[in-house]
Amino acid sequence: MPHASKLHRLAKRIADKLSQGKPPALTAEMAAYLEDRPEAVFDSLDGFVRQHGESDEGNPLAAAYLMLMAIQLEHLRYQIDRDYAWAKEMQREFERRVVSLAQAGDLPGRALGMLTGAMREARLRPGPDLLALSEDLFTADISTLSASEDLNASLEKLANDLGDDVFALVDAVDKATVAMPPEVRAALAGQMAVSPFPNLKEAAPLFLLDPEAKVRHGAAGPLLRNAAALSPTALRRLIAIRNWVPEDERPLIDQVVREARAKGVVCASWRAGNATEICASAIDGAGTQGFMIVSPAGRRQRLSSILMRHGSGILDAWSADPSSKREIAEMFDQARATTPLLSVSRGYLDRTIAHHLDVGLASGTLPPVGLLQVAEEIRAPEWRPDRIDWRATLDALIDELPPGLLDPPRVEEIIGTSADWAAAAADGLSDSWFEDDQEVDDLLRNARTRRFDTLVERIFSNVLEHRRLKWAERFLWVALWLREAPDGDSKPWPHFAILGRELIRGRRLRTVPLMEDIAIRTVMAMHG
Repeated sequence: MPHASKLHRLAKRIADKLSQGKPPALTAEMAAYLEDRPEAVFDSLDGFVRQHGESDEGNPLAAAYLMLMAIQLEHLRYQIDRDYAWAKEMQREFERRVVSLAQAGDLPGRALGMLTGAMREARLRPGPDLLALSEDLFTADISTLSASEDLNASLEKLANDLGDDVFALVDAVDKATVAMPPEVRAALAGQMAVSPFPNLKEAAPLFLLDPEAKVRHGAAGPLLRNAAALSPTALRRLIAIRNWVPEDERPLIDQVVREARAKGVVCASWRAGNATEICASAIDGAGTQGFMIVSPAGRRQRLSSILMRHGSGILDAWSADPSSKREIAEMFDQARATTPLLSVSRGYLDRTIAHHLDVGLASGTLPPVGLLQVAEEIRAPEWRPDRIDWRATLDALIDELPPGLLDPPRVEEIIGTSADWAAAAADGLSDSWFEDDQEVDDLLRNARTRRFDTLVERIFSNVLEHRRLKWAERFLWVALWLREAPDGDSKPWPHFAILGRELIRGRRLRTVPLMEDIAIRTVMAMHG
């Protein structure tokens, strides 16, 4: 109850802002509370259901609970990504409660759609219980969807509400249908391809970036049959994303492009666009890095953002509505309060995007539709999957270094002071560098002793030793990031390159103070 009361106070504060038409700012106190108490997501669910049922659909308190729930689900997804068993079970329990509420009539269709939309905001894929509920709700023959009055009415409303913003339209459809069976979503994308509304038809090709292969395949067929109706802009977008999808799906896109051209569709040129400022965040312990990009928008500015994770690919991308220079500056200040940011070159952005497009394809993660929106805002037709060979890149960095820096005594000095220069490279740079996943948790929980130094030694021998190449690559990327800084010559990027080389060469990890810091932070983070 005390937790529920505090959550209600947070929801009330957010609802007050919403009722005044003001954006609700998430304070550090709110963020810490939501992250530290993942079980409170059930209180948010109860609050949303209660408030949605007690008032009309415009109830700001229901909206506040929904916002809190999206944040809590995102934190839960972080733990699922780290393979924590308790987090996976919590998602299953959350979905079981949702299914129970829906079957009892306490979650009508629109409320259920809002809730699954919050899951989509958190990039939390529906599990088997929620998908089973969707199967029950959509038992009609898929072929009858095109004749559904409710479907056509919903599409018409979207077309009228969102106007020409096809990216917002795809986002809205995705939120509303994230828990629907892939066959239903594929049929919906196909219906949009033949819609009488130009903006719906314009949005249909973007479903070729859907996370589900069935949806992508289902959307491609109607596009091919109606290739003559593609707009020049839609044709350009198909060509742009052609290499972003799995290789075995590219021939079908090629077929659509050839058919459209044969029918006289001329590919539109990329419109003018550029980035006036690009900042990249530090690479955190999970391998996550974000970009904040400013582009001109008339007399105002537009902020775009891209989020990626090493080993996974591009996770999120979006472009916001135009803002004033002051508002953009405030957003940068808020970001700098939580993570180090450095100005980087356009070349660095392009190389990093290309690398993570390739990594994503290898791991089965397609880039979000928003990446195409960002590409259009800053004019980036050249983004293609192209993985960086990190070992070759590290060797190239080493070759750039002055010979004196590689003398054995100097190398020993650099390694021996690694904890100091890593901490000084950028405020908070190494604070999040520790191991955090189910394997590490099991290792520490099953240890026969609680002696801190013994636990640290277990992390060295059973975790870090097996992940030394991961950290060597991480240090290479940190070196590339630091070298981009305007004052890059004064940054210790050569030190990170040398450290990466030493890890590859098999240096004993216990002799590297920075690795000892990582081991200590791991034990402290996992078990205090």
